Amino acid sequence: MVHKMREVKILKDQPFGNDPEETECSNIKATYQPIVNLSSGETIGWEAFTRINDDNCFRFLYNIPSHTEATPFSTIIDKNCFENAIQKLGRIHSKHKVFLNIQPQSFQTSAFAPERISDFIEKYGIKPFQVVFELSSRNSFQNDLSFWNQIDKLKNFGIQFALDDVGSGQSDFRWIADLKPQYIKLDRQFYQNALSETIMKALLESLVTFCKQTNICMIAERLENLTEIELLVDMGIQYGQGYYLARPNFPKKQAIAGYSIDIVKPSNRVKKCQLMKCNLPIEKYLRQVPIVQRKTTVLELKKIVSLHTHVTAVVMDKGKVAGVLENQHVYQILCQHKEDTGLTTIDLAKFMEQNFFVAESEMSVVDVVKMIAKQNMGLMNPPIVVTSNSSPIGTVSFVELQEVFIRYQIDEARDANPLTGLPGNMAIQQAIDEYYRIGQPLSLIYIDLDHFKVFNDQYGFKRGDQMLLQLSQILSWAIKRKGGEGDFLGHIGGDDFVIITAPEKAVGICQLVIKSFSRLRNGCYDIKEIKQGYVDSHDRKGLRKQAPLAAVSLAIVDCNERKDIAELPERAASMKQYAKTISGNSYVLDRRKTVDRRLQEG
Repeated sequence: MVHKMREVKILKDQPFGNDPEETECSNIKATYQPIVNLSSGETIGWEAFTRINDDNCFRFLYNIPSHTEATPFSTIIDKNCFENAIQKLGRIHSKHKVFLNIQPQSFQTSAFAPERISDFIEKYGIKPFQVVFELSSRNSFQNDLSFWNQIDKLKNFGIQFALDDVGSGQSDFRWIADLKPQYIKLDRQFYQNALSETIMKALLESLVTFCKQTNICMIAERLENLTEIELLVDMGIQYGQGYYLARPNFPKKQAIAGYSIDIVKPSNRVKKCQLMKCNLPIEKYLRQVPIVQRKTTVLELKKIVSLHTHVTAVVMDKGKVAGVLENQHVYQILCQHKEDTGLTTIDLAKFMEQNFFVAESEMSVVDVVKMIAKQNMGLMNPPIVVTSNSSPIGTVSFVELQEVFIRYQIDEARDANPLTGLPGNMAIQQAIDEYYRIGQPLSLIYIDLDHFKVFNDQYGFKRGDQMLLQLSQILSWAIKRKGGEGDFLGHIGGDDFVIITAPEKAVGICQLVIKSFSRLRNGCYDIKEIKQGYVDSHDRKGLRKQAPLAAVSLAIVDCNERKDIAELPERAASMKQYAKTISGNSYVLDRRKTVDRRLQEG
């Protein structure tokens, strides 16, 4: 059984309220549960739990909350479990963090003084910004000024905080407002209710929006199945932990048992719509930040703090971006050099984050998110330096870009055609805009089935859907065979499809579509209709008529300039009608200055 409470072996005759110099910890065993990026599957840190092997502890632990005189023991428990967790953690990369549960009253003692914490973790190669203390919102809210002064001192040293059990406490929002945590950990009951109840869902969505605006990371606890993960990712929850992902282990593990990254990763969950682009440039989300040299002075840092309430600075060295100096790093430096003169030179290499990404300002959101997901070093919110002509102009938040990307993926899935899974009208327009944004000429191929209504009436909707699926597969295959990388296939609706490709690829795609459809179409009909070459049907007046077998018509329209794109719908509709006047499978080509050509079924 795993307990998030702090535990320690209490000697059999030891009365409550005593403050022994040393508490026996031989029966304390640390275990570590991975905290995971739900979109990429990367482990970004571990929460330290404690297992105990002595039943004598439980009587003491049960009585702690109701005995104020036992407070010294709770501090001893916190201290011992904290030290044990750090000692047994082993080496971790600078991108990883360790989360530890601490009782509020422990922060008002010398055991958790910033200097002592910093000195202790440094022995094991851990930096202050890698330590996250968790406070439960189930605890009574602290009105003691000395408590908040100690929290501020720890923050100034770089220690981070998480508010645990959010959604189950009585003072959640007061804790959030005063603690200003870097992480919020959602109680399982809260998000479970939000997935099924309208009001609770609205509350969670509001909390997600709040966290985005205040740059707070959200972690869902006790995840138990894939459906929960998918729904939470859709709502914008970035991180999670639970038995479905991995059990607590010693030694710590990064492997995620039973977790399918391919299913949860947004880019794969809607892979039928993968050609759609979220084409907003990251420059739209740019934050201008100060630029500092790697070797700078205390006075320079003080100037930066005076001009910026929340400090993030890009560090330069020999004309190149060398790192990112986060808010906690700046205050850590100033605290360590508070007695120094302003002219003291500091080498920021000791403090700055050297794991960062660089992206040009014109790169799209989707390109940046995919680049980071591919190379991700496990950072929860990796710094992204935005450059223009190789010079830094600011930073962007990966969390914000990721949420924009996921939002587009969700819209993309909603826009997708339910039958073929292909992108719909919104994605088609965005794909056209993307071609124009990068200045690339395009050919739009409008595809339509002739005499499809007769087929539908004759054989029913189920057979009609099969023909549409077959056509979508032919179009996709033709793009792979004759198209280029990045070609787009969309489904407008009904029997209307669109392909966007390079002008030099369009004719080859059309010819292959016609050839394939001519061969495979007959499999949709009964032998009688195939032999006679038509379908017996009735017109609107009830008169018998002979309707031709279904045929595919393709209209190619070239777009080289913005004005061409503006005229695209009208030109495409005109060419589509022209193609339908031709008997059998055919394509027509509209390139303004060229003569229309056609290819008919021979």
